[in-house]
Amino acid sequence: MHIYFQLQRILLLALLVSFGVYAQSSSLKQLRDQLVATNGLRDADVTAVVSERALNDTVQRLSGLEIRLSNGAVMKINGIAIELKPAAALVKLGVQVDPSSKFKAANFRLWGKLGSGEIHGANLRLPFQLTDVAFGTEDSKSLSLMKLMLRDWLVPEKWNAALPPLEIPIQLNPTIDLPAATFESNGEMPMIVETPAYQVKLNFTLAALVMLNGRAVIALNLQPKNDPSAPATINSKEDETALTNEIEQLTQHLTLDRDVRFRIRKNAINSLLANLAAARDIDLTVKLKQGRLRAEEIDALIGKILNYTDVESGDGKADVARLSIEDITDTRIFVRLAGQGDLNAKVKGREYGVPYSLSPRGHFFISDELLPINITSRNDRVIVRAASGAVVPVKVNMTIDVIGRPFSFTRTVKLQADQWLKDFELPNIITQEIQLPRKITFSKTSEMNITSSETSRYTIANLRVEMKEEALELLADVR
Repeated sequence: MHIYFQLQRILLLALLVSFGVYAQSSSLKQLRDQLVATNGLRDADVTAVVSERALNDTVQRLSGLEIRLSNGAVMKINGIAIELKPAAALVKLGVQVDPSSKFKAANFRLWGKLGSGEIHGANLRLPFQLTDVAFGTEDSKSLSLMKLMLRDWLVPEKWNAALPPLEIPIQLNPTIDLPAATFESNGEMPMIVETPAYQVKLNFTLAALVMLNGRAVIALNLQPKNDPSAPATINSKEDETALTNEIEQLTQHLTLDRDVRFRIRKNAINSLLANLAAARDIDLTVKLKQGRLRAEEIDALIGKILNYTDVESGDGKADVARLSIEDITDTRIFVRLAGQGDLNAKVKGREYGVPYSLSPRGHFFISDELLPINITSRNDRVIVRAASGAVVPVKVNMTIDVIGRPFSFTRTVKLQADQWLKDFELPNIITQEIQLPRKITFSKTSEMNITSSETSRYTIANLRVEMKEEALELLADVR
């Protein structure tokens, strides 16, 4: 699930090109009201908290980005820095502007304030108000003639009118790829279990994007929720310090000791697991290994006779009907598993001294078994393993007709889950690359089009997995 850098890319584009004529709508008061109405974003299915340092590291990679406006003017980003505050991101841009063929390109420094995102229909709008403009670079000398010629561009309102507003679609559709896997179980009925590769698409709705002190928070829901409206504010003149303190209290659970913190609630994980269970009709392929299925010693006149049935080989297929998380504790996750399938086996044996060889059919069932699972990190990868000693009982029914005598076998095979679900590496949830735009154009209708992009790679370090409050959390540094 490569959601993190998709979200970060959205935030970067917003920081760069969300200029427009907006009122200062994302105030401290409105942010406080939004947090109160949404339980501090606790009810969001997925939340990503991104540090100011990580964002600044990423935006430095955008140096050289060209933005072509509908009037023909071209902006080239020379530098960008951001400072995250409650309800706003303070943005400083260094840009080179080629306003038209009549003038040479000129350098400007821009200062502005980006507010928290607001939902407008099917889009997320991030209000930006340009507050100051300076001509030249910080170390350039005063160029009075150029200032006179470009004096119109030294007025913030000129930029706010010329640059188009940015509205980002709130629908995100990440795809998760799970590789095929093979597990081996040794017991009463030894077998090899194989699972196919899966590709599952999720449909997220961007619920909120808010700025806090030193960090930004992005909230996603699997389905649009009817969140309660923010309560009407009676006192329109509230103390900013008091509002800031209240915001910090409402978001004290959205803190960071890494560059990024990714929280996924149980219901979001269960939605993914349900999609996995429904993605294929065949979820498990079973290959039977040689083993003794039954043995019976009979006292006869000539002595003791051993009747037995051995499995030589066989195969089967099964469909997982249920795969869901029942509980998340501080130490492990409990997964509920159910499924059924068919077996084709080749058996041989002896019955009262008469040898036989048959190819019976059978069925097997997994009936809502609870499997304890540990999730840890190792070498900055997420590792899933069944708890030590965990087993999955599988009920096997098989009927064999031997010399006119039907024998029905019911065996409960205890698959050693800690042997076949051992050190399984999950695919990267925090991807290690991001597509950064290099050229952006705007149409006359303010439609944004990324015409050129490049891949920028990252290194994930200090990955830590935590389980608490019915959610799975991933924390990592990004370099």
